[in-house]
Amino acid sequence: MKHFLLIILLLSINATAQPYHKLIGSNKYWDLATYTGGSVCNIDDGWAFRYFFSGDSLMPNGLTYAKLYYYKMRPVNQGLYCPPFYVDTSVFLSNWFMREDTVQRKVYIYAGQDELLYDFNLNQGDNLQSLYATGGSLQTIDSVKLELFSDGSIRKVFFLQNSHYYIEGIGSPSGGLAAFMPNFWTGGGTYMLCHSDNSINLVGQVCTTTVLSDKDATDTSLLRIFPNPAENVITLTLKGQHHLTILNITGEKIMDKWFNDEMEISCTAFSSGVYIFQIASATEVITKKIVIGGMR
Repeated sequence: MKHFLLIILLLSINATAQPYHKLIGSNKYWDLATYTGGSVCNIDDGWAFRYFFSGDSLMPNGLTYAKLYYYKMRPVNQGLYCPPFYVDTSVFLSNWFMREDTVQRKVYIYAGQDELLYDFNLNQGDNLQSLYATGGSLQTIDSVKLELFSDGSIRKVFFLQNSHYYIEGIGSPSGGLAAFMPNFWTGGGTYMLCHSDNSINLVGQVCTTTVLSDKDATDTSLLRIFPNPAENVITLTLKGQHHLTILNITGEKIMDKWFNDEMEISCTAFSSGVYIFQIASATEVITKKIVIGGMR
């Protein structure tokens, strides 16, 4: 009887345990804006960007960080820099590099040294030791709540005693991706317009008005990857600038590269087998299975 009750208890604990939602990942976008006061729509002219992670970089401290890139967002209606926006898919590398400890549930940023950015493992009353993200002042967690999001995920939301908050796997709506609160005392701040994960909008009030212009939208029907199966060279064509990630069948990353319109890939370094090609644009990731080495 004791063993039966123990099994029921363990099942109950497992059923209520919440999975950890990573912040760093592919097909996730953060639309951020900067406001310094006096500007129309609370967005400075030209200062709205779509950020996303792609690839890794080894820093001088010997640690590997995910690289954060961004697209510029342009107003659909010319004249005022206000929503709705479209995404200009010219790619720029930001000055933010981050890494994530999924065991400790912490995210770090490289700022000349390793700095704690987010701690998703805190409880009510704990101090947040992220002086980098909180403007240099120690903050205390006022409460932690579980909230249901539009993708069906249940995430922890950490409320600070200064009335700001941050969300597991997303960041801070009021402070953006690399800070918890806007630094208005220095004349301005960055905040989050929208965050989307796998094409589902999770946070933000400008999500539904962020659109792609017809002239910049990618027609995925024009994607060609040939030949398939391939022996020597694979040719990939798709109008515009995109990011290609190639994974083997076990999920190991084989290639990570940007291309414009067309790219040729030599197959000589690939073992025979099935590979996953992921082609990322500003709004989606296209996935294709390619056979290399003549397998059927």
